[in-house]
Amino acid sequence: MVIARHKGLITLLLSLTLAAATASAGAGPPIYRPDMQIKKAAEPNYTGDGVYLPTLQSKSARLARGKMVAFGLRAENDGTLEDDYYLRGCSSSPGFVVSYFHGGQPITAGMVSQGGQYTDILQAGETYDLVMRIKVRKSADSGKRKVCKVVVPSVNGDNRDAVVGKVTVK
Repeated sequence: MVIARHKGLITLLLSLTLAAATASAGAGPPIYRPDMQIKKAAEPNYTGDGVYLPTLQSKSARLARGKMVAFGLRAENDGTLEDDYYLRGCSSSPGFVVSYFHGGQPITAGMVSQGGQYTDILQAGETYDLVMRIKVRKSADSGKRKVCKVVVPSVNGDNRDAVVGKVTVK
């Protein structure tokens, strides 16, 4: 009789442990989850924290010819394991000059290359911050628009996220 109770208790504990593990696995975030966020450089808070594709976060600016806007960009590892990213952004075009910086250093070449700008390994919750500057050329036509999408795919998983910075010439 004592053995039967003991076996029943072990079976019950095993069943409860398996049920709890299954429930928590379904409720947690994917193992690899990049989260891209954006703000105007002068703003205190980013937009898009915890918001993922297909919802696309964006910021906009209307600028006179010769003026520039800086957008703060943040790639955050919202996953449960370490991950690294290759960020990709738009390049300059007629009427606009686009440049990217990380820690004050230019990274434009990496951002617009096919391979992208490598972030280094980010632990869960860590971030990689950069700045995207869009300058309106003096030759730009009034009403012309530049839409810059910055994409952050996970190197180790299938998830990706993106944000958009938009500039319209006054």
